[in-house]
Amino acid sequence: MLKPYYQDDFVTLFHADSYEAELPECDLLLIDPPYEISTRGSGLMKQRDYMSEVEANGIHQGFDETILERFGNWMCFCSLDQLSLLLVMAEERKARGGRRMVLSWLKPDPAPLCNGNYLPDTEYLVHAFEPKRLFGGYEDKHRYFLRPAMRQWNKFGHPTTKPLDLMQWLVRLGSQDGETVLDCFCGTGTTLVAAKSMGRRAIGFEHNEKWCEVAAKRCASLAGRHEQKNLFAEVL
Repeated sequence: MLKPYYQDDFVTLFHADSYEAELPECDLLLIDPPYEISTRGSGLMKQRDYMSEVEANGIHQGFDETILERFGNWMCFCSLDQLSLLLVMAEERKARGGRRMVLSWLKPDPAPLCNGNYLPDTEYLVHAFEPKRLFGGYEDKHRYFLRPAMRQWNKFGHPTTKPLDLMQWLVRLGSQDGETVLDCFCGTGTTLVAAKSMGRRAIGFEHNEKWCEVAAKRCASLAGRHEQKNLFAEVL
């Protein structure tokens, strides 16, 4: 049996490849997997340190979308190139009586990388869910989240770390108190921290031990259920 890398009353974290591990059941799968993006470019694009980090961590080559098929309720971040395929998968859920929606994280401070194209100021997330599996209050039901990127990776060293309040919004929409959230590409553990802070149980898988250590420290530093102490500061 796979031994947890870190465990507390709310979080179980495994240092393992999610493609090779037997993923457990959950109430919500919430993932930010590798995007399909190009790290090639010239000038400003080529010089950006975080693009080098993206390439070094292999998080520009996409992921195997079939990992979503076994889960009834899932939220998946994606690039624009991946969006159409994920929508097809989500549409199959809709055909069986479920629902699907595209949500967006809008960044007023995007990286200044036009390179002959639009600014990278929008990240997409597809939400596929079964009937009666959309939660949160009226104030949560918007389809976009406006939040500066604020170069999250500068603190943790990971180029795609998401803001904690963004992930808490998604946890509220996709799960209820006491349910289990799974992130099988957990990186620095933001999904796990968000779930723990809101009284959910969280299970994470991360194949890079460097990020496992970061995620474990972040989870250990959070006291537990519904802790709301200066969460904005935690992600800076």
